[in-house]
Amino acid sequence: LVAVPLAYKTRTFDRDGEPRHAMTIPWGDVVTAYLSTGIPDIEVYMGVPEATAARVRRLNLIRPLLGWGPLKRFMQRKVRVGGPDDDKRDRSGCTVWGEARNPAGKQVNRQLRTSNGYSLTAQAALGILERILAKPPAPGFTTASQLMGADYVLALPGSVLVEPG
Repeated sequence: LVAVPLAYKTRTFDRDGEPRHAMTIPWGDVVTAYLSTGIPDIEVYMGVPEATAARVRRLNLIRPLLGWGPLKRFMQRKVRVGGPDDDKRDRSGCTVWGEARNPAGKQVNRQLRTSNGYSLTAQAALGILERILAKPPAPGFTTASQLMGADYVLALPGSVLVEPG
């Protein structure tokens, strides 16, 4: 793992024939994807407007101050916890874009469309719990994809792999 500034990289990717702007984010998938695949150089991006990426990069200037107790407590009081209601979750989804490139330069891209991220997380967690209760894994650590298989997400309601073209 390498510590990097917020939004240290940006790029565009294609979604439904339209370019989308994205920035790197600190996400646990950097670790779990490596453990599951052995791919050593994984980056995670989130689609955001260019202006948002610029604002996040400016946060790097004050990032050391964000851990200061009084400021941290002030900001924590301002955070609103919660997610979308059932209706909004039912009307929205998530698109995950993936790209892999081998040392020879061959590249493949895929998109995964799923239900809303909150719904997907709950559905996946319940399925994983059912699997663990039915067949407990060996002691130790495992990632969700190591436990459930690389295609598990495709079995969840609303999930479909979109081929390029």
